[in-house]
Amino acid sequence: MSTSKLINLEHNQIKSTWNNNSIVKKSSPKIFCLIQLNEHLIISGHDKGIICGWVIGEDKLNLSTCAFTLNAHTNYQIYAVEKVSDISFVSGEWSKLGNIILWEIPENDEIGKVSSSKSFSLPTESKRIKLKEGVSVIKMVFSNLLACGMIDGTIIFWDTHTNQIRMQFEKHTAETRCLLTLCKSKYLLSGSRDKKFYIWNIEQRGLNSFQFNQEHKGWVNCMCELDKNTKFATAGGDTSDPVIRIWEVGNKSSIKSLYIHSEVITSLWFENGFLFSSSHDMTIKRCNPYEHLENEIEKYNTDVMPDRLLYIQKFSCFAYIAWKNSQIYIIYRIIK
Repeated sequence: MSTSKLINLEHNQIKSTWNNNSIVKKSSPKIFCLIQLNEHLIISGHDKGIICGWVIGEDKLNLSTCAFTLNAHTNYQIYAVEKVSDISFVSGEWSKLGNIILWEIPENDEIGKVSSSKSFSLPTESKRIKLKEGVSVIKMVFSNLLACGMIDGTIIFWDTHTNQIRMQFEKHTAETRCLLTLCKSKYLLSGSRDKKFYIWNIEQRGLNSFQFNQEHKGWVNCMCELDKNTKFATAGGDTSDPVIRIWEVGNKSSIKSLYIHSEVITSLWFENGFLFSSSHDMTIKRCNPYEHLENEIEKYNTDVMPDRLLYIQKFSCFAYIAWKNSQIYIIYRIIK
């Protein structure tokens, strides 16, 4: 199995494997989601309707300074942010109003060099849409088409060019927890608190959708694609079902189960042939999802419940947030 080392980029010192957990930024109010917009910028969604942009520096992650702050969602929680392009993203709020807003960073802004807080003007009505339910997750399907998972389980497709809803899927009976596109956005996968997940044929407007076998005992909490092909992983969001299952498009039954956590699994990330998972058992683990052997699992112990893993390619490191906490953490890591 490949070996790995942790590198503290600030001091350029090699640390022992999986032992460096540095608090990079205390952000207030509470943080719910985290994405990388481009090589210079990370976006975070918070309580009280706040969205923050954090600079990725040339030699380190400079999360001590907020590049900008946005507040267009009143006091609602921002549960979902999603990249649209290198200079634009959308945010969705957890409220009965269900506001979704498209933000565009002015092209003449050298965002990687911003050192002080700034605010952008509120987008026009043509860059936002109001729905009847709150938004729990957003996934970009095409450059102008966004799949938005709602609190009531509905999935709507918002065309940001026309500001219209193109189509709507209605099979889940509880909150949509996760969305994933496969096969160059031909398919959309959706997981829910109703313990079910479906695959939808987007090209056929969801007409030939089908439900995978209900193997998860709790809700389907997170998903990730494996190797850019037809295989993917799902994880349970219940203490009775802390299991990662491997699936393949066209097969309603899972092809492999990984029992590597003891509590709720909060996020999955596939990188360089390895599957990374975070859990309320206060660990982040790495394994080969295809040749899984118990003694080859690498474990990183944390002092918090990690969530929303985000891989930063530039520095080969992971960022994550602490569940029920207002902190962003960084693991500096080189995968060899």
